[in-house]
Amino acid sequence: MAKAAPAEGELTWVVLKNVAWAATEDDIKTFFADVGEPTEIKIGSFPDGGSRDGIASVNFSSGDEATKAAELNETELCWRTVYISVNQPRKAWGNEGPSEKPEGCTTVFVGRLSDDIWDEDGSQLKEFFSDCGAVSNVRFMTDRETQAFKGCAWVDFEESESTEEAVKLNGSELMGRNVKVDYAAPRVDSWGGGGDSKGKGKGKGKGKDGKGKGKDGKGKGKGKDSKGKSKGKGKGKAPAFEGNKATFDDDSD
Repeated sequence: MAKAAPAEGELTWVVLKNVAWAATEDDIKTFFADVGEPTEIKIGSFPDGGSRDGIASVNFSSGDEATKAAELNETELCWRTVYISVNQPRKAWGNEGPSEKPEGCTTVFVGRLSDDIWDEDGSQLKEFFSDCGAVSNVRFMTDRETQAFKGCAWVDFEESESTEEAVKLNGSELMGRNVKVDYAAPRVDSWGGGGDSKGKGKGKGKGKDGKGKGKDGKGKGKGKDSKGKSKGKGKGKAPAFEGNKATFDDDSD
């Protein structure tokens, strides 16, 4: 019996990040063998026809299959951990217009960067986008295992309007490369990377002065002071991530 066509508006694509350069379509089909037969596979590569960009888009027959496929997030494909999310297929590289801007977007994805641009504070990218608006942070994409620069970065702006000016620089030359600039897709927490830990959890506190321990950065607990009396609730908050490097966390572009 033929499978029913997906419902209108149903998301049937998943996007894989950190895909090994050696991975083939057959490898991806085998990887998803327990999920279903992919109807289409797109393995991304840089626009010069050179090396792959580590991202693949896979389409399934239904949203249920796509959801099941995303449950394989942070498992190994060709001996490399991949990060999977239900998402629209990433656009092909090129100098076409930008993708649709996500609501409230303050980040752009920058690809096809020269290795020479990688520095500690992203100063060269900040200068490149200086006429677009104030840049609050630059995050470089690096290999999770080797920390080698992967030729891509995310640039965060203080104002959403700045991203509209930034994407106008798509195709511009930077250090001998015609770079790709596009709106960054909303960050998916399951792909890792920086961000605030805002989960809530309950747990029994241990220690002095009523300070408890909980999961995911916030928790409620009960403890005893030195006199053995029960004290109030304790709370802890995980510090926000700050840094210049990211390992396959933003985004599909």
